[in-house]
Amino acid sequence: MKKLLTGSKVSVFSMLMLTILLFAATASAQPSYLVTDLGGLGGTTSVGTTSFGEGINDSGQVTGQAAITSGYIHAFLYSSGTMTDLGTLGGSKSIGKSINTLGWVTGQSYILGDAASHAFLFDGIAMKDLETLGGSMSDGWGINSSGQITGDSNIAGNLESHAFLYDGTTMHDLGTLGGSVSHGSSINSSGQVVGISETDRVNAIYHAFLYNGTTMFDLNDLIPSSSGWVLQRADKINDYGQIACTGRGTISNWAWHALLLTPGAAAPVMTGTVVLGSLMDLTFSDFVSAGTVTAIFVPPGSLPPISNFAIVGGSSYDITTTASFSGDVTICISYDPTRISVPEDDLVLLHYTNGSGTPLPSQWVDKDNKKVCGLTSSFSVFAVAQPTKVPLSTLSAKLRIHSGPPPSFDLNASFILGGRSDGIDPLAELVALQVGTYSVTIPAGSFQQLKNGSKKGTYIFSGVINGVTLSIQMVPPGVTGDGWNFKASATPVDLSGLSNPVTVTITIGNDSGRTVVNANF
Repeated sequence: MKKLLTGSKVSVFSMLMLTILLFAATASAQPSYLVTDLGGLGGTTSVGTTSFGEGINDSGQVTGQAAITSGYIHAFLYSSGTMTDLGTLGGSKSIGKSINTLGWVTGQSYILGDAASHAFLFDGIAMKDLETLGGSMSDGWGINSSGQITGDSNIAGNLESHAFLYDGTTMHDLGTLGGSVSHGSSINSSGQVVGISETDRVNAIYHAFLYNGTTMFDLNDLIPSSSGWVLQRADKINDYGQIACTGRGTISNWAWHALLLTPGAAAPVMTGTVVLGSLMDLTFSDFVSAGTVTAIFVPPGSLPPISNFAIVGGSSYDITTTASFSGDVTICISYDPTRISVPEDDLVLLHYTNGSGTPLPSQWVDKDNKKVCGLTSSFSVFAVAQPTKVPLSTLSAKLRIHSGPPPSFDLNASFILGGRSDGIDPLAELVALQVGTYSVTIPAGSFQQLKNGSKKGTYIFSGVINGVTLSIQMVPPGVTGDGWNFKASATPVDLSGLSNPVTVTITIGNDSGRTVVNANF
C-alpha cells in the first residue's frame, strides 16, 4: 500500500491513475494559424540560425535564443511585438527556456569569462544568477507563477548533477532516487516538481520522479503495480497535478509511449467513515459491508459547463465504491481558498448525473477545515464550485406542484439582494428561473412595469416560452415589504418524477440565488 503524498498516517493507499494518451484523427475541421515572425536580435550564427523559440506563456509572450551581431546567442523575451535581448550573466551566451505568467524567464547563461554556466532568473528587470549546488554548472528548465524554478546543477566536485528547487532566495538540492544524476524539468504553482532520476549507479537505470515539497518519490511507486508500465521520465506537471511522462513496459511490448498520470486516491471502507488523505472524507450513515472507495481527479475543463457556477480548480473528482451501504453518505471535499473569488459561504458542492451538474440539496461549508460538505445517496462526479453571479443575501420560497391535467406549478418567493450587488433592473436584464428539472430564461426587455394602481412599480411578464405559458410578477422593496417578492406560475410543465426536496434558482442579471424547498403536491 502507498501512502498519500501529504504524508498522512491514515491507512490509505494512494495512486496516480494512469491514462494512455491515444492520438487519433478526428472529423473536426482542419485548424488554421496566423504566422508571426518574431525576428531576431540583429545577428546570425555560423550555421545561419537567427532565433529559436523555447517557451511560451498564456499571454503569448515567448522566450528562447537569438543571435546578436557578434554571432553569439542570447536569451530573449518577445512581448507585444518586440524582441528584447535579456543579456547574459557576464559571459558570451545565454538561452531562455521557460517563461511564467508574469513574463519572468529562466534558462542558462555563461558567467564572466565563460568559465561556467549558471541557471538564471529574469524577473522583468534584470537577469539574476541562481548560482549552483556547489559545482560549476546549473541550468533552469521550469518556472511557475510564483517564480519558483527547477532544473539541475552540479554538486561539489562536479561528479554528480542533482535536480534543484529555487524558492526565490535559495537553491535546494532535491537529491536523487539512489543514483548520481537527477533533473527537474517542470514545476507547478504548488511547487511540485517532476523530472528524471538515476536509480542505480551501476546499471544507469532512470525513472520518473515527483517531488511534493518534502520528498522525492519514484513515480513507479505511485501507480498500480499491475499497470504494466515503467515510467522513465516525467516532462510536465500542471496545476491540477496531472503529469505528462514517457514510459514503456510489458503492456506496450516495451515500446515507448506518451502517458498521462492523473491524481487519485483509494481507501478501504472498513467502518462508516473513510478519509482519503487531504482530498476528502466520507461518512456512511448505514454502512453494510466492506469495500473500497476510489476518487479520481477530473479536470474541470472536461466537465459540462453549469450555468451560474465555475468549478474551483483541483476539487473535482469521480468517486466510486465497492462497499455496500444504504441511506445517505456525507461527503466533504477540500478546496483551495487561494483559488476562490467569492466568500467561502457561497461555495457549493455540485453532483454530476446524466451529463449535467446540480448543487446537492443539503450541503454546508466547513470553513475551519476548508471543505464543502453535502448529503448524497449515489456516487459519480462531484465538484466544489463558486457562483459566477452575485449571490442573493436571502431567498425563501413556497412551491405548489399540480399534477393536472394540465401539470403546472405556482411559486411564491422572496429575496434580499446581496451586499455586493449593484442592484437589479428587470426591464433591462434577463431573468432566469429553475424549478427542479424545469428551467426558463426570459430575455432582457421582456418585462413591463406597472405605472398605476395598487401594484404600481411591480414588474410583470406573461407569455409563452417553449410551449409553456409563463406568468411572473416581481414586486420591489417598499411596495409590500423590505425585500423583493417573486411569484411565478407555469403550465403545462412536466415535473413528473420530481420529489422533495426541490431546488429553486432565481437569477436577475448578474444576481442569483438558490434555495431548497419541500413542495406541496
